[in-house]
Amino acid sequence: MGAMDQVTVDQLTGVAQSYAAMQSWRNLRFVGAGAFKATYLVETPKPIALKVFAPGAVNLRSVREIEVLQRVSGTHNSLPRFLGVDLFDYAAQQQFVISLEEYISGTPLPKLTIDRVAPIAIQLAEALELLAAQKLVHRDIKPDNLLLAGERPVLIDFGLCRDLAQGSLTQTWAPQGPCTPYFAAPEQLNNEKELIDHRTDQFGLGVTLSVASFGGHPFARPGDHPTRTIERVASREPMSDEFIEWARRQAPALVSMVSPWSFQRYRRPSDLTLAWKGLR
Repeated sequence: MGAMDQVTVDQLTGVAQSYAAMQSWRNLRFVGAGAFKATYLVETPKPIALKVFAPGAVNLRSVREIEVLQRVSGTHNSLPRFLGVDLFDYAAQQQFVISLEEYISGTPLPKLTIDRVAPIAIQLAEALELLAAQKLVHRDIKPDNLLLAGERPVLIDFGLCRDLAQGSLTQTWAPQGPCTPYFAAPEQLNNEKELIDHRTDQFGLGVTLSVASFGGHPFARPGDHPTRTIERVASREPMSDEFIEWARRQAPALVSMVSPWSFQRYRRPSDLTLAWKGLR
């Protein structure tokens, strides 16, 4: 689903402006909109991301997203800080859900020289450890969902996060699970729900770091259209020889992280962190 229409964005902007005025906040600025919510920057002593959900957009999945943010807030420097959620009656017409979060002034994960990869990977591996300890799987790790603020990487957008302790919201008959296909693991592309666990995030992070440092997808071949690369992953074809040769020299952990079968990846979340620290 794409971004919302301009009429809805204008409505949500009015909601955000009224809410900020009620809080005596100034300097509200529109940041962007997705399919379900619009985001605004509020310049308080510490910048805040004010997110307004579109009418009818608050469903079980969005409620879970807010619950996840509450649970992970402040547990690691690479996880976002959640400040609260509020209900706001606007123009005596309807009630809107507003989420308040730390505003992260960063850019999507850029191209990385190999010497910068390990410190970033270690921080993110530690964050994934904490998610796994709470039985949470992000399921949408990709460059756009990893903001780099200086040398601090922050994993954002928990809209597809799955809580393994709760029932799945994905239909069993669906041909593909929720994901961004180019960065998704085979078990997501094939909707193999029984295989979804912390190793699924390990794969997404591995592809993301590979694209940033190797310069391409581990399963891509020269001339591949992205759709063909996705097909290679879904059918669990081998990684490219070029990637394997490069990774074994530069970042050996990546080879295990993006293995087609989850049992070939790091079994325990802590093993991934130790591998990047060179202790495993």
